[in-house]
Amino acid sequence: MINRSYDLLTTTEVSQMFKVNRVTVTQWVRAGKLKAIRTLGGYLRVPRENLIEFLNENQLPLPKDLEVEVPCILIAEDNEDAAGLLKKSVLERMPRTRVERADNGVSALIKVGDLKPQVLILDMVMPEMDGLEVIRRIKADPSYSRMVIMAVSAHAEKEGPALGAGADAFFLKQRGFADLLEALPAFLGAANRPR
Repeated sequence: MINRSYDLLTTTEVSQMFKVNRVTVTQWVRAGKLKAIRTLGGYLRVPRENLIEFLNENQLPLPKDLEVEVPCILIAEDNEDAAGLLKKSVLERMPRTRVERADNGVSALIKVGDLKPQVLILDMVMPEMDGLEVIRRIKADPSYSRMVIMAVSAHAEKEGPALGAGADAFFLKQRGFADLLEALPAFLGAANRPR
């Protein structure tokens, strides 16, 4: 799966996607049907967005290889107003993300399993299961080792236990979400990097 929106595909990659000869792809480019660029070395490269445009114009389905994975951020916050404000702020800053919400710890664990978010923004004080137990359960499962957990709380004394349990960062709610929002792109990038 191609995960980067700026990919340039070779004519061979395009031909493999559509199970046609590479020469056919080159002919599409020469005929002006498929827009491509030429590298300094003289090779043709097809920008991903041009290939999608070609598919749409010819009413062809989008192959799985061209699907872009939209990063998912899960906000686990029982306060609806705070969650709504945070979601709005995240989407304003990072519009090409999917932001979901869980309103308690149990729901957070279920949604982590369903959504496989890259980042979990986790309130440490929630009903049904507190944030500390959520962190422990997530960290006990190696399949979530790449997920970043950003703990938040109105109580400064929650920082040590949160980080000790495995949270990647801790943010105080009293500062609003400015610090969290400032750090979020870097944490999202870290979650997407191979380990």
